[in-house]
Amino acid sequence: MKILWNRTYWIEKFLLTPGRFGKNGPSGLLNVVPGLRDEMHLQKKVYDLLKMHHRQKLKRELYEVSRQIFHNPEYKTFQQEIDQIFKH
Repeated sequence: MKILWNRTYWIEKFLLTPGRFGKNGPSGLLNVVPGLRDEMHLQKKVYDLLKMHHRQKLKRELYEVSRQIFHNPEYKTFQQEIDQIFKH
């Protein structure tokens, strides 16, 4: 289990802090640790999927909030104030 943690540590260090690997750059680290390049690529895909999921979740939440604020009769005065702002 320690090897997995170490690999994850190096992958995240590589992905999140570029430019901290000396003269050889990050490619030197990828050459020294076997399999790190493939695992780094997979970890980057996971980060991209999480980012996309988070964006979709935020988009749904914003849509729900805007739907409630601009279509719910409880917020009629707020809706009128917003209309006034954009009419002038």
